[in-house]
Amino acid sequence: VLMRSKELNYAVRGYPVGFKAPPSYTGLKEDEYFLYNHLKFTISYREDPSDFEGVRIIGFDVHPVSIEHKLPDGDEFRAGSVSRTTEVLTCDEENEPVNDPSTYLTLRAGATGEDVE
Repeated sequence: VLMRSKELNYAVRGYPVGFKAPPSYTGLKEDEYFLYNHLKFTISYREDPSDFEGVRIIGFDVHPVSIEHKLPDGDEFRAGSVSRTTEVLTCDEENEPVNDPSTYLTLRAGATGEDVE
């Protein structure tokens, strides 16, 4: 995967797994570390019926992102507090998550589109 920035004119192989935020960002006394928990893919393709049948993928971008999942009753994710049976309100069997098309980061639950931010 090639990570690039048109604004900063650079490209590197791979993508970051997270970042270190300084106290000026978090308001805490020490640095805090954040891990990305999802990847957003943008696929570029070309379709030219006069030249070929179907579509051709001509590129893709991968953007690491974090989604703040919600637990029932206002519980919080803490070390040792989540198990394989813990319900996550943003992703469950009855209400498939739906991405907010304006950001692709905010998850909405089910067909009604209840906001779960």
